Amino acid sequence: MRLQAGNAGAMVPPMIRKIFALALLGICMTGAQLSAKGFDWPKKDSFELKDLEKAKEAATKAKKAVAYIIVPLDLDSREKRDQEGAEGSIQITNDAIKELKGYCIIVRVNPHELSGDPSPVTQEVGEGIKAGGGFVPIVVVADAPGKTVYGTVGAEQMKQGDKDKLREIEKKFKASQAKGGKGSKGGEKDEEDKEDGKKDEE
Repeated sequence: MRLQAGNAGAMVPPMIRKIFALALLGICMTGAQLSAKGFDWPKKDSFELKDLEKAKEAATKAKKAVAYIIVPLDLDSREKRDQEGAEGSIQITNDAIKELKGYCIIVRVNPHELSGDPSPVTQEVGEGIKAGGGFVPIVVVADAPGKTVYGTVGAEQMKQGDKDKLREIEKKFKASQAKGGKGSKGGEKDEEDKEDGKKDEE
């Protein structure tokens, strides 16, 4: 059956309105998803604390540092994201990830995971975490064995957008790499042991 011109004209406006409504809904949903985005962990070179040994192996193989990022990982859930302050913590953590992922293997750490005995991290990394202050997120960058800490950035520094501190840490790591790793405590100890051995032989 062929529709009359008048009837066809009457059908067009509701269809257009429906298309516009669907398009607007799609835009709103996309915007909501973007605003509710969680942590932007790298697809690779990112490990949970329980896989720390794998992270260390990956760092050694790739000649990278290990960045411990201490932040409540459950903020990635929609319920937690909507809480006051959660969005800010996610954003400053993501800013830190951008600065770190080029030269670091990232280890994701829930604060409660650090309360075990014995500690899941080395004493040096533990001291680095304490230096970050009592508020998370905290970033500690260390060598693969966890014996040399190149620097710590606490939540307050990150809130102030202090990227200079993160870049300073990167420079320290790269300088140690240029020296062939002799800047680490382990490397220094090895050199001392060699010297002691030479003295004993004499």
